Amino acid sequence: MVITDFSGYHARGSKTNRIPWIKLKRPMRYIGMLFFILLWTMAAFASQSTVLNVHVRFEQVFRLQQGDRVLNAAQPIGYVKMIAYLPEGYFNVTLAVDGGFASDISEYSRFVIVNDPWVNDRKAIRVVQTREGGNPLKNGAWVEGSDKYSVFFDDMKGDIQDGVDDLKKGMNEFSEEIQGLSENEKVKALKKEMERLAEAMRDASKEIQEKLRKEILPLLKQDLEKLREQLRKFGREEEMKPLDEEMKKISHV
Repeated sequence: MVITDFSGYHARGSKTNRIPWIKLKRPMRYIGMLFFILLWTMAAFASQSTVLNVHVRFEQVFRLQQGDRVLNAAQPIGYVKMIAYLPEGYFNVTLAVDGGFASDISEYSRFVIVNDPWVNDRKAIRVVQTREGGNPLKNGAWVEGSDKYSVFFDDMKGDIQDGVDDLKKGMNEFSEEIQGLSENEKVKALKKEMERLAEAMRDASKEIQEKLRKEILPLLKQDLEKLREQLRKFGREEEMKPLDEEMKKISHV
């Protein structure tokens, strides 16, 4: 019991010691209050039971914030409940999904960070269903977050050009995100981005490889040249060598 009115309290042993607002002569008032607290507690537990909590591990979250939305296609189905940095070097993003959509979140669901299409300057978690069916995720499940390349191939059901256009949007988002990073962080982020692209291209068909080489690589090269210019001002252009080598590998996949 939480007591907020201490006006009825006196020193230990005083004859006037009593618990405020509880009148033993009025037991119905006390019972009514206990009944109200019991109902409130049951409602709280009931509301918690209708929420599916999912923990998603991401290497980077950029500007994702607590309270950002979770989207399944165009449908908001939940929100980002908490973001915590783990000692292993990953971020744990806890999602709270409305219980009415819990059955749609399965072992075949993928989670990727995107720009919120309806809220300016905010991020969102997009849920992509790569296959129908599958076992629904249990409350408290841990899953790996996906990047735009893996989602691109997992979700390749329609026109290839539509998928490439989505990748372009993702690359533009990436370019915006790294603008606020230091030069050292940009080098790491670009290297990781090129490694992901190279891995995706190795598993792709010749047609998709050609599409990525012509339409996605030029966007990465633009980011590289912007960084090169920044490093050149400080006499640090040598730091571009690992990125240039990675770009050569991708060009010859």
